[in-house]
Amino acid sequence: LTRGLKSIAGLEKIELTDLQHELGKDIGVSVWTIYKWRKGTSTPNDDRTISMLARACVQRGRMDRKWLVSLLQHTIYSQKQVLIDELCPNTEAAVALVHNLPRRQHTRLIGREEELELIKNFLSPRHRVGVVCISGGGGVGKTARALEVAHSCLEENASQPAAERLDAIIWVTAKNVELLPAGQVERQPTFTDVDGIYRAIADLLDLPVIFRTATRGEKNIIVNHFLAEKKVLLMLDNLEEVDDQELMVFLRDLPAPSKAIVTTRHRIDVAVPVYLHTLDEATAHELVHLECERHNLVMTEAQIKTLLRRTGGLPLAI
Repeated sequence: LTRGLKSIAGLEKIELTDLQHELGKDIGVSVWTIYKWRKGTSTPNDDRTISMLARACVQRGRMDRKWLVSLLQHTIYSQKQVLIDELCPNTEAAVALVHNLPRRQHTRLIGREEELELIKNFLSPRHRVGVVCISGGGGVGKTARALEVAHSCLEENASQPAAERLDAIIWVTAKNVELLPAGQVERQPTFTDVDGIYRAIADLLDLPVIFRTATRGEKNIIVNHFLAEKKVLLMLDNLEEVDDQELMVFLRDLPAPSKAIVTTRHRIDVAVPVYLHTLDEATAHELVHLECERHNLVMTEAQIKTLLRRTGGLPLAI
C-alpha cells in the first residue's frame, strides 16, 4: 500500500500526508488508520474500502497487475480475481512493445554471433547484470551490434514468458558526426546528459510529469520508480561524447528489472564489458561478398585480398 500511495504522490506532485487525508475523508477513516494499514499493524476489512484503495493506486498511481495481486492477497476482499481482471486485464497476447529504434543498418550482420548471445544472456532477468557496455574502436560495428540486439529483443518479445517481456525499448544517441563509407556527416545528438534520457522516457512513454517537477532529485525519484515498476531496455549510443557524472550515477543505480546497453570507444566502470574486435579473415571475406551482392559488384580474389589487407578487418572500412 505504501508503494501505491507514494506512486500517486510522486505522479501528482502532492505530499503523502495530504494524500492520506484526502483518501481518509473519501473512505471515512482517520489518517492514523491509513498509517496502520501501511505499516501492516491492521488491514481494511470491507470490500468498499479495499476497492477504493486499489482503484486509486492502479488508476492514479499506475500500479500494475503484479502489485494489485500482491495487495489483495493480504486482504479479505470477496471477489479478488474480478477486481484484478477489471483494473489490470491480463491479455496473454503480448501488449505492443513501444520503442523508438532506428532501422537496422544492415540486411544481415556478418559475424558477431558469439557477442550477440553473450549480450542477450546478460539481458535475461535471471542475470544480475544491469548495464552492458559494447566497446571497441571507431568503425568496428558497436552501433550496428547494439541495434541488432535491440531489434532481436523486439522481434522475440511476444514469444517470451509474460514475466520476461519488455515494456519498452528506448534508443538515444550522443553522436554528432555519423561515420559513413563516403565520409563524415554531421548529425543532431538526441542526448547529451542524463536529462536527455529522462526526456526520451517522458516522450516515448507519455510521462510529462517528469518535466513538471522542480528539481533533479524529484525527476530521479519518478524515473527510478517507473524503471523499477516496468521492464525497460535503455540503449545509449556513443557514450564517449557525454561528459556527465550524474549519468554514471544513474547507470550505476539503474533499478531492476530495467537494463541498459551502452556503446562507447572506452570501457566504463559501471557496466560489464563486451569488446568488439576487427573481423577475422574468413568473416571479413564473407562481408565483402555480401556487400558485392548488395551493390551489384564483381571483385576478383586478388582484389578482395588487397581490400582485406588494407582495411585490416574493420567492417566500416570494408
